[in-house]
Amino acid sequence: MDYARIRGRFPSLLNSLGIFKKILTGKYPRSIAAFNLRFQARNPKTINQKILHKMAFDKSPNQTIFADKYKVRDYVSERVGSKYLSKVLHVGNPGDLIPWETLPEEFVLKCNHSSGGSVIIWRGAEKAELPRQLNFYNWTKYLIHPEKIDKLKIQFFFNKLLKQNYADFPGFREFAYLDIPPRLIVEELLLDAAGRIPDDIKFWCINGRVELIQVDISRFSNHQRQILDRNWNRITATLAYPLIEQEISVPLNLQEMIKVAELLSAEVDFLRVDLYDLGSRIVFGELTNYPGGGLEIFKPKGVGLRLGALLKLDSSKISID
Repeated sequence: MDYARIRGRFPSLLNSLGIFKKILTGKYPRSIAAFNLRFQARNPKTINQKILHKMAFDKSPNQTIFADKYKVRDYVSERVGSKYLSKVLHVGNPGDLIPWETLPEEFVLKCNHSSGGSVIIWRGAEKAELPRQLNFYNWTKYLIHPEKIDKLKIQFFFNKLLKQNYADFPGFREFAYLDIPPRLIVEELLLDAAGRIPDDIKFWCINGRVELIQVDISRFSNHQRQILDRNWNRITATLAYPLIEQEISVPLNLQEMIKVAELLSAEVDFLRVDLYDLGSRIVFGELTNYPGGGLEIFKPKGVGLRLGALLKLDSSKISID
């Protein structure tokens, strides 16, 4: 049965699927996307609701700087020093070829204008290669063994990603990602003392103060997450992923990491600062305006309400454009 006959029999179903496809591919009409986001952000009380509110109304220009994974390096260097930055091996524009011959055995490729969509070349990779069919809209992080690199496939993957406008994905208008010139960044691969990819340590900063710490482990297999206070005391709460079962050692550089996070967030009402503790050095990961896209909810709800109460939204920054 051909497509025309299917359309004739099931017009409403196909129209619904067409709208759904537009949402998934970032072609959701911008006016509807803006309305959808504002509807979600009404009467915000919890921290995730206030993140949605900032996404809908806060047009502070520094949010675009924070979201640009290349430009933000200048901001970090000015605020806390370049010693916290990872080493950049290559920066390319859309259409540029990846200079494979100049790269080391292990490295990371990522886009500067999106959230996710990276490829990690690592000897310890269990996932040997990219999947046969690439989903350009899930922004997955892929692990690849150096001996299994498919250069053409990776080049094709990033050629696609660099054409995406993440600001309209997936139907919410995310101001922070607008007007970021897309680039491909190749960075050094960060490993801990045991030669493994380090745990993510994320600092939720409200009015320039670390109010909560999020730790993510086993991101590529059995993703788990723990929530702690600034003194590294466990908070009995979940956020999108199961709780980490084992005890988490206090990072050697915790106090310095808190200092760095608070310096980077000093002049904004809300920001998540992602850092890595490698023992011998602290390395900046990224600054996040909208953790979880504002859609991840703390359980129990009281944690989200407490954080939300701390975040006083600045009405002077509200824009309905």
